[in-house]
Amino acid sequence: MFEQGTYTNAVKGNVPVKTDASGAVRIPAPLFVGTAGKVAITSTAYEARLISLNESGIVTSAIFWTVGGPAVTLTSTAPYILLCVRKVGGAAINPADVTAAGVTITRAREDTVRIFNSSIVPVYDGSVTEAGSILRYEVADPAEKLPQANIQNSYLRIECGFNKANI
Repeated sequence: MFEQGTYTNAVKGNVPVKTDASGAVRIPAPLFVGTAGKVAITSTAYEARLISLNESGIVTSAIFWTVGGPAVTLTSTAPYILLCVRKVGGAAINPADVTAAGVTITRAREDTVRIFNSSIVPVYDGSVTEAGSILRYEVADPAEKLPQANIQNSYLRIECGFNKANI
């Protein structure tokens, strides 16, 4: 899952660029984490840098190099992340060293809801709303068994007021 190198140009509003580096390893492509991205790094001999990306691959935030430890967790609310890991002090590292660093990534999983022979009627209070806010399906813990959702011969009514949080 990791390859040799790091990312440069990881500044808000830019697209990160892969760069060769013997002193760092990186995730080779953006990783989907939904809004539940967490990276734990338990070894104090390593440090990590978390880069958050939007759907277009543009940096929304980048956490500076953070030294690991038993209670160190980096979080992201962006849909995608990139991660770089290096040894404290900048010594050479290879992808196999990520295991020794104690890196654990918690992420959401994409799922499918099968809907057939049904009607979906979104209802809202008439206010203008972002299309992405009309219907959102979230999975927060990938350790849990994923739910299977089948909707058949049904009338589905999804109702929410503008800018309201529904649970």
